[in-house]
Amino acid sequence: MCPAPLLKARQGLNRVAIGECIEVMATDPGSVRDFHQLVKLTAHLLLVFEESAQSYRYVLQKGK
Repeated sequence: MCPAPLLKARQGLNRVAIGECIEVMATDPGSVRDFHQLVKLTAHLLLVFEESAQSYRYVLQKGK
């Protein structure tokens, strides 16, 4: 269980302007909980969440 997808997402969000989006692909099932918790605790929005056989795709929009 790896925290790398969440850490990379936070780094990516720090590099973009408010309102811009980043896309994250992950294979860790724990990332589902992590990303939903991230948007619950921050002003960022989860615009897309897709689950396929062995991966997860997230599109996050940076909030204020």
